Amino acid sequence: MIGLLRLSDALSTPSQDTTHGSLDFQYFERLEDKSIFTQVANDEQVAEFEAMLGRGLPEDLKIFVSKYGGVRTRSEYNLYGLGCPKSTSPSMVWALGWLSFLNNDFPEGLLPVGTVDWNEYACLELDPPGRVVRWIGGKALNEQKLEVIASNYADFVLRGSKELFI
Repeated sequence: MIGLLRLSDALSTPSQDTTHGSLDFQYFERLEDKSIFTQVANDEQVAEFEAMLGRGLPEDLKIFVSKYGGVRTRSEYNLYGLGCPKSTSPSMVWALGWLSFLNNDFPEGLLPVGTVDWNEYACLELDPPGRVVRWIGGKALNEQKLEVIASNYADFVLRGSKELFI
C-alpha cells in the first residue's frame, strides 16, 4: 500500500498506476506548473533548522523539503517548506512563531508542517517522530483533540497529493 511507504522509498520506486488510486511522489516531477513549489532547502538550511529546533528531523521530511521545498496551492491544503532563511511565505518557521503567539501552551514536541483547513494545522509529532495530528489555531492545549490525520509525514504528503492531483 503506497500510503505506508517511506518517502525515500517512494522517491526511488517507479511511478504507481493512478488508476487504482495510488500515487507516489514521482507525480510531483511530472507536474508542468512548478510554481506550486516553494522554499527548496539545502543541507545547510536543514542543519540550521534542526539546530533551531534542538532536534533532528525525520528523514522523510528532510528528503521532501530538499527535493520539493513546500507546496502552495489555492486550496486550504499546503505543505510548508522550512523557512530557513526566513521567508515571507507560510513555512514551518512562520507557523511555529504564529502558533506560539496564538497559544502560549503550544507544545515543543509538535512541528507545523502544513495546513488542512482554515486555521487548522497539520503538526508532526517530534517526540518520537511519528504521527501527523490536527492542531486548531487559538484553542488551548487542553481543548485540543490532536486528531491523528496521518501515520507519518510521508503518508500526510501522499494523502494530500491525492487530494490535489487526482
